[in-house]
Amino acid sequence: MNNMKPVIGISGNQLLKAISAFEGTSVSYTPQNFVNGVQQAGAAPLILPVGSEEAARTYVGLIDALILTGGHDVNPMRYNESPHKRLQAIFPQRDTFDLALLDAAIKKEFQF
Repeated sequence: MNNMKPVIGISGNQLLKAISAFEGTSVSYTPQNFVNGVQQAGAAPLILPVGSEEAARTYVGLIDALILTGGHDVNPMRYNESPHKRLQAIFPQRDTFDLALLDAAIKKEFQF
């Protein structure tokens, strides 16, 4: 019998502007409540830092389920719309990465 905990991938985010607290270094992160929730459910969280589409496919190969955490606004150009006046920060690389994670997860057809 396999006693390994399921590994739950949690999409990461990235600070787009360096701040002094990190001495000007770019930071990858995810909100702690996602990590806590996965651990409380008896699974092992794996934070997936924003990367290439190839990296997304690799990450999905390592996990048993996926949580997309959200964050920045999705670039409206991705769905052929003009920016709304209340559009806030966008991160096109994150849009591409999250969609690649989602595509790979759908193709993997996670089984529980």
